[in-house]
Amino acid sequence: MAVLLRIVTPRAVAWKGQAEEVLAPGFHGQFCVLPGHERFLSVARPGRVVIRTDEGEQVFVVGTGFIEVGAEHITILTDVCEPLDQVDQAGAVQQLAAAEALLTECVQGTAAWDEAEKQAGLARARIG
Repeated sequence: MAVLLRIVTPRAVAWKGQAEEVLAPGFHGQFCVLPGHERFLSVARPGRVVIRTDEGEQVFVVGTGFIEVGAEHITILTDVCEPLDQVDQAGAVQQLAAAEALLTECVQGTAAWDEAEKQAGLARARIG
């Protein structure tokens, strides 16, 4: 038994297919979805989505958005979706350093702080 997973960005459907298990980065932390899961909606935070299928495992880095879970489907609406094997690790290390430097200059709770937190979260997901 499997669930239909769709990862959707503003530009396109980044991934669509049947999954046996999906690990996703929710607002309160990583969670696992199996077929027949109870319905719920979560805010997505930057992190990794791990998709387990009959063919193996795929990993994507995703940004902020929303995750809708049902018994037979999962939809992840996100602003960023990158296959982990295509991530520029050296670039991600530089992005993390820049975001952390910006965080030291921002006031917590401002829009600048929120954007720097988002960029730092994406860089951490890219690095691992």
